[in-house]
Amino acid sequence: MKKVFGLLGITALLLSSCKDDDGMGQTSFIESPRFYINATVDGLPLNLRAGESGYQMYTSYEVQDSVLKMKGILAVDTPQLKRALCIVIRGSEIIANSSSPDPGTALQQGPLPYSDPSGSTVQPGYYDYFFAADTINGHIPLMWKTPNSSYYGDSCSLIGINQENYNSFSVEMQSQGPLSCTPSVKHTIYTGQSDKAQVYILKSTNSELQAEVQSRIGNVKNVNWQIAGQNAGSGTMVNHSVIGFQPGYRVKAEIEFESGGIEIIEKVVLPGSPTCDINIDYRKQGHRVPNAHNLATVELQYFDQNGKMYSSAYPNAQGYFEIESLGEYLDAAASSHKHKRFSFLGDAILKSADGSTLQVNNIFGSFAVAYP
Repeated sequence: MKKVFGLLGITALLLSSCKDDDGMGQTSFIESPRFYINATVDGLPLNLRAGESGYQMYTSYEVQDSVLKMKGILAVDTPQLKRALCIVIRGSEIIANSSSPDPGTALQQGPLPYSDPSGSTVQPGYYDYFFAADTINGHIPLMWKTPNSSYYGDSCSLIGINQENYNSFSVEMQSQGPLSCTPSVKHTIYTGQSDKAQVYILKSTNSELQAEVQSRIGNVKNVNWQIAGQNAGSGTMVNHSVIGFQPGYRVKAEIEFESGGIEIIEKVVLPGSPTCDINIDYRKQGHRVPNAHNLATVELQYFDQNGKMYSSAYPNAQGYFEIESLGEYLDAAASSHKHKRFSFLGDAILKSADGSTLQVNNIFGSFAVAYP
């Protein structure tokens, strides 16, 4: 895989804005498809990936008014940005004034603006779970079923779980679109653990199924499989042949982790290409009660096909945006700057300088930011 890491200047704190046209930041990446954005913009699909059609991931940071300001932008490097997305993360003064700024405290969940968790307290025994559709097909209409409700349409779901009431719970995501050969995926999650995994469909026909479990967090010890209600062996992979499979058979994987944790994943599978497989990704964190005096913000900027910029930076911004810190981006070691990769999801109404609006829905992707 080809990687290009180019420094666009040695001055660390004098950087361009996302809307400037003088290089767009400190570091550029040509990288597949780790950096991407899937969304709908005024109802039309937006699917951009670094390394495709000239798009690259650009990052920068600066300290502005005593606040650490970190940016990631997915764009084609042209004098005028078009069909480009920029995320600006501004941390609190506590972050900026620290001798060792930690962007991880700014890369946390919250709407626009959102609470910096360095000023929050955690409510014991109560957890927030953030669920997102994980698919390479871009936008697929979804139906979510959670312990609290069932609803249609969003690429993400947020639920609060009190451990006293739920030792375990299930979340199901059903595809409502024509592109998916996995019309349903269901996770049974035990609240006392943090390990998690995914089931990937490698091959699905009327007579054969190949599937694999891959860990997201923790080490998998064993997997017990059931296909169409029948035991199908154990191990992280299954290759099962049965004559007369009917469309819509159920695959169930009971996953045991080395830590002793368990997760159960069930999928309804249709014969077809495994490239249309869908999954659920999620994260768990303690429910936070924010300190209103210690805030940080996320700004979302979008440049349309004519170069017009729309932003979430307006009074009483309408939107919901979640950011998950994924830790250091080690592939950036060739650069003298540190980077942190993060995933995000949400919905927002953006406004331009002339007051016109733009609706961005089902935002889901992965970006990076540079920091000191």
